[in-house]
Amino acid sequence: MPSATDARVIWAFIVGAFLLAVAGAILTFWYISIPLAALVIFLVVWRRHRLAASASASSAPIGATAVRSTEPQQGSLSDHAAQLVEACRLIVESQFGSTSMLQRKLGIAFADAGVLLDELETYAVVGPINGSKARDVLLSPRDLPAALDRIRNAAS
Repeated sequence: MPSATDARVIWAFIVGAFLLAVAGAILTFWYISIPLAALVIFLVVWRRHRLAASASASSAPIGATAVRSTEPQQGSLSDHAAQLVEACRLIVESQFGSTSMLQRKLGIAFADAGVLLDELETYAVVGPINGSKARDVLLSPRDLPAALDRIRNAAS
């Protein structure tokens, strides 16, 4: 059920769409603008109704966004450790320590990829931040098994 604030936002959006349609009516022929305004209002209300229905099906209130913590949650340490191991493998095999590469390959947020790189810096896998450039990879591919064992042992 939307709150009073959400209802005000919905009505403000509808009124704004109506005013936009009326302004469009001034610039076009009158016999075209009336159906156009009705169509715009219908589409705005229909979309808002769909959004409200999908939001009521979820547990989050309308307009709420999920906020990710940079710290692993209790019980998800194995997931975080698995991501850290996979990130280490990707970086050492490609010899390219880029945040955006981790983001693309692992399908995670940019900030989470940055946190993984910072942690890999503590394991001496990558070097420090070098502006907007990719970090230097400090390990060769033949050192990868030992680095992965260090990360797995530290996570357990």
